[in-house]
Amino acid sequence: MPLHPQARKIYNELYLPGPVQKELNNIRFKIDLSNSTNPYGGQFTEYPDLIQLSMRELYIKSLTHINSKLYPDIPTNLKPEQILFTVGSIEGIDLLLRTFCEPGKDTICTLTPSFPAYAHWGKIHGLNVSQVPLEGENLDSFDIGAVVKTNPKMIFLCSPNNPTGSLLKMDLIKDLCRKISGFVVIDEAYIEFARQPSHMQFLEKYKNLIILRTFSKAWGMAGLRCGSILADPLIISTLRYTQIPFGISTPSQEQIKKRLFNPQKIMNSWDKIKKQRDSLSKKLSSLSIVGKVFKSDSNFLCVTLNSFPDTLKFLKDQGIYVADCSASLSSTVKISISKPDHHKALLHALSQRSYSK
Repeated sequence: MPLHPQARKIYNELYLPGPVQKELNNIRFKIDLSNSTNPYGGQFTEYPDLIQLSMRELYIKSLTHINSKLYPDIPTNLKPEQILFTVGSIEGIDLLLRTFCEPGKDTICTLTPSFPAYAHWGKIHGLNVSQVPLEGENLDSFDIGAVVKTNPKMIFLCSPNNPTGSLLKMDLIKDLCRKISGFVVIDEAYIEFARQPSHMQFLEKYKNLIILRTFSKAWGMAGLRCGSILADPLIISTLRYTQIPFGISTPSQEQIKKRLFNPQKIMNSWDKIKKQRDSLSKKLSSLSIVGKVFKSDSNFLCVTLNSFPDTLKFLKDQGIYVADCSASLSSTVKISISKPDHHKALLHALSQRSYSK
């Protein structure tokens, strides 16, 4: 299996794990006497499907259906060889760093405030981590020149961003793909709730573009631990050298395929969540205890609270837990879009600490 030229040098000394190699050589066996498992173990005696071709094909079919409904003028153009399923998008981050970034040598770049896992895993892998601040009233822009100066082997962009919920400007991302030789990784964990389509439409044009997706958020399957990497086939084939085999269990694959087979029901819930998000945003903005509600393209709201420590404690005393994001963005919390009665309880609690604007 071919290796990407930007893979770590050590990969030239490695081989692809046996089960993957067997499958890629198109060898089919009626009887498998190689796996050393107990044949009397029942339903899950066999290892999970490692290649997951049927799941990849169903994933493409589902994404095509979603795009045709939401963005009929934008073709999907995704191929099975451009997909790698991972144990959540966190494994995707780890795989990319381990495969392409040399410890003690390479630099990765992250925007701030953003998902802290990028810098966290970068430091664990002994990489230099540079951070470039987000800009603009809604923190949806950044200085491309500042990113280029870091000379990153890899830059991580979260769009819609976590914790702000803001959508990064698409033209900036395309420009960045042209201006750096490293990889541009876009984490699209919340893209299903956004007002613009996925960046996967640009995979053919920009070979250094990598997209992270997940089944945890919009698909409501966090307990199954599955995500995906969408990228050039050469990137995907190289990642297979790093990935621990059989990470996605047979029950997980079965449940994911079941949901992918009929995506319309879960798509209907996305519309409901987006309407509830916009409604909650307006109601929160009317409260004096709320300093600012960031415009959100995700399934959560980033909210600045006045009298922050006391208000946060008050919410906890009321049995309402919100994510404290003050470490990355002063006096802010992240509020997940939930069910109407939960929103009503939150608004009632905050109104007790507010006066009319």
